[in-house]
Amino acid sequence: MYITKDKRYKVANRILQRCNNKNSNRYSRYGGRGVLCLLGNTTREVYESLLKVDGYKDGLQIDRIDNDGHYEVSNLRWVTLKENVRNSSVCKDEKHFEDFAVTRTHFKKVCLRAGWDFESFNEIPKGMRATNRLFVYIKR
Repeated sequence: MYITKDKRYKVANRILQRCNNKNSNRYSRYGGRGVLCLLGNTTREVYESLLKVDGYKDGLQIDRIDNDGHYEVSNLRWVTLKENVRNSSVCKDEKHFEDFAVTRTHFKKVCLRAGWDFESFNEIPKGMRATNRLFVYIKR
């Protein structure tokens, strides 16, 4: 298999983009607030560093243990979507999760995956959209 087809290679590229590319739509939440990529300067170097992070399986996402820390091997782990959402700086508990969905159907699926009772949440407000798997409520 070519390394460029490996999911971790794509993750490596996204890490570099969000930390270093001021034109990236995620830069303000990462590089713009001082989060650095200390894994390498090229996608290949970052990819090789990601291979050192234990626990990779298909379906898992990369997560920084300390949300304010840098991308470095000692601060990374592979987690499920549920764990990643709960560790997000914008979604600290189930009640905040109400603001993170695209459609009612998607909201239900995400809640079920996260192990939350979607019936207990208020009706999903209009004006929601997805941004790189992080779902943001757009106030109008």
